[in-house]
Amino acid sequence: MLLHALSPAMTTACVGVIGCLALLSTDLRPKGLSPIDGHYQRMVESEFEANAPFRDVSVHFWTAARLALFNQADTDVIIGEEDWLFTAEEFRRASSEVDLETELSRTIEQLSALGITLIPVIVPDKARIYEDMLPHARLYEIELRYGRLKTLLADYGFPVIDLEVALRDGRTSAETFMRTDTHWSPAGAEVAAKAIAAELSDMHGDTAAFETTTLQAVLFEGDLARFLETGPFATWIGPQPEAIAVPETTSTGGADLLFGDPTIPIALVGTSFSAREDFNFAGFLSQHTGLDVINLATIGEGPFAPMRSYLASETLKSSPPSIVIWELPERYISVRETP
Repeated sequence: MLLHALSPAMTTACVGVIGCLALLSTDLRPKGLSPIDGHYQRMVESEFEANAPFRDVSVHFWTAARLALFNQADTDVIIGEEDWLFTAEEFRRASSEVDLETELSRTIEQLSALGITLIPVIVPDKARIYEDMLPHARLYEIELRYGRLKTLLADYGFPVIDLEVALRDGRTSAETFMRTDTHWSPAGAEVAAKAIAAELSDMHGDTAAFETTTLQAVLFEGDLARFLETGPFATWIGPQPEAIAVPETTSTGGADLLFGDPTIPIALVGTSFSAREDFNFAGFLSQHTGLDVINLATIGEGPFAPMRSYLASETLKSSPPSIVIWELPERYISVRETP
């Protein structure tokens, strides 16, 4: 038979296709329902997984079948062009009830009392930077959100660091976001750091030297790809894996400038965009500002909780920085919180 002449992986894929066809031809489909009907899809998925002897294989099979037959994924993931994946959060209104202006006012008051300069930086949605890869348009009010946030920051007297322009322009030389992940790529993190450093150039004096080296590229499992695990079917169905060359930044001189003064030049507060070492955002900030950066960003808490924790911390009281950079992903901020 043909299957015997194929590789094990190809055999598995063929069996999967045959299984799909078999499912479509059985009595599982109630009369009057189309194979592409959503109710039919959910019913077949439940029946298949409930009766399959090997659950992991069945999950991989159904995910692959759903992608191949319906071009649908988990409800938390939006499938775009050329295997680009997007979080569904960027297509919905922010669920947070936090009022940005209240948080800004509180933060400004506390930091100003200590003589610390606050620099809020809005990270635009991946869907905004890669709108050409989207399967459909987003809500009009969501498209307006980033511009309204820039206006809000300007009204408060902050320098408006436009990462939308920087990250879009950066695409001419490298992808500024990871294809299968929510976050920016190392190239995008460096583009953002350069844009911020340009705004900070007049806010500090002595600097030190930093350099960044890049490690050998390794396979990278994006947080969005985890919702689309297709196991042995990935080669044919996708999503295709991607690689990342992780950068590392070290000081190469001027150590007396960094450690002779107990004041920390920059404190970085924010989310996983800043906290994850894969992207080296804090390192790139040091490289392009020439200043030491203490990274206080956290993963999984959004942008507001880390700042509240920092404002209440002994770290702020005992080692106040000159500048606090507050990284805020756009998708966490509701339109109704802006003018």
